[in-house]
Amino acid sequence: MNNNIFDERQQLNQYKYGSHSFFILVFSVIICTVLKFFNPNSITPVNEMILLLFIPSMYFSVATILTNSFCSFSNNKKLNIIILSDMVATFIFLISFLFFKNAFADIAKYKFLSDYTAVLLICINLLIVGIAYIIRFKTDKESI
Repeated sequence: MNNNIFDERQQLNQYKYGSHSFFILVFSVIICTVLKFFNPNSITPVNEMILLLFIPSMYFSVATILTNSFCSFSNNKKLNIIILSDMVATFIFLISFLFFKNAFADIAKYKFLSDYTAVLLICINLLIVGIAYIIRFKTDKESI
């Protein structure tokens, strides 16, 4: 029995987009280091880490979803619907949390120094990955 649940094309796409994400991360670390060196109070450490993880993970997720390499069970529609509904539920919960805490006013006032900026970036991540999933569903339906 083959224990490998991904085919070769999916694995190569994951490796390719993973290496791209790594180089994006290295470039982001260099930029953040230079910015923190010249302006130490420009960003909080929590938001810096979220930004450093946000950009590469967003690139990897969207690229692998659009090339059908994110999840090996693309033929299993129930799993894809569960993943998409989980993202939608988490997005709704986090946005309602931001509205309940009146965090948008705090973000507008303090920009990246606000602790709620990290939650907002997670919401943006969930929204973009959800849109990529919907695009993938549309292209799968059109190809059938």
